[in-house]
Amino acid sequence: DYKQAFSFLEYHKKDEIADLVYTARDLIHQNASNISALRYQTEHTIHQLAYYDSLTGLPNRTMYVKEVEEKIEQIQDEQKKQLILAVLDLDHFKDINDTAGHSVGDVLLTLVGQRLRDRLPKETLVSRSGEDEFAISTIIEKDKQFAEDIGKDLFKIMEAPFSVMGESYQVRASLGIACFPDDGIDANKLL
Repeated sequence: DYKQAFSFLEYHKKDEIADLVYTARDLIHQNASNISALRYQTEHTIHQLAYYDSLTGLPNRTMYVKEVEEKIEQIQDEQKKQLILAVLDLDHFKDINDTAGHSVGDVLLTLVGQRLRDRLPKETLVSRSGEDEFAISTIIEKDKQFAEDIGKDLFKIMEAPFSVMGESYQVRASLGIACFPDDGIDANKLL
């Protein structure tokens, strides 16, 4: 604690020297507080850069794999649950970037991520795992919900066109789905 480290600055006389001592102590305390705040902000920024996509704000592939591994660990002994992983790849996205420009493509990617996050159940993990690729995972009860239903839901979410800068864009997507434990026992194998 910085207060203990600078306790030698306690001074009990009331004169000009005491005023200087108290001013120096206050500056040291203020600087220590500012350094702590700066350290927290720096750590937060590094975490954001390491684990989140800067364009969409969604978790990136690194964070997605980490979260999926945690979900696998959470349900590995539960016979009635399974983890579904879906990878949604936007078809012909390069054409949009080439014809409308990267700024339109960036907005479109952000809107796709936002729509997925808003329309999927809250406990569903949505990430941007590649340039035009989104990875989704959710835990489901076996025999109550099926991977095919999740695939249909994802295609339905993508049906409506996206409006970007006054233009309407119909985005088509390809989808791959894998289930834990049937298709693999770790995140990278499932992906």
